Amino acid sequence: MDTSADDVPGETTTADVAELAVSSLPLETASGCRSTPSLASRPSDVFLASVPKSGTTWLKALAFATANRATHPPSSESHLLRRHGPHDCVTFFEFTLTYPDGDATLVALPSPRLLSTHLPYSLLPERIRHDS
Repeated sequence: MDTSADDVPGETTTADVAELAVSSLPLETASGCRSTPSLASRPSDVFLASVPKSGTTWLKALAFATANRATHPPSSESHLLRRHGPHDCVTFFEFTLTYPDGDATLVALPSPRLLSTHLPYSLLPERIRHDS
């Protein structure tokens, strides 16, 4: 465990807790935590945060249908959720961090951007937490 001059020997530091939290996340999420994305957040961004296996797919479907009611009426035969799964309609934030063109993918999304994450709020990049 990391300790600095200000830390009490044997005490757990914030960095230790963050590393423990990251190491217990699924691999795709943990790799996203350790990278430093250059994503500039927008005031209209919506982050859907959930723990794995807690209804993320359902949350994504509801959020997408609600945010896009005007362009994709629920009764429309051409509604995107009739042809694609919620994971195709709402971008998973951590996946874009692992792709070489991930930033370009996020920048190209129209506002309001719906982004899903399994990261705890405290592990989101600082520029995203403070731009909200």
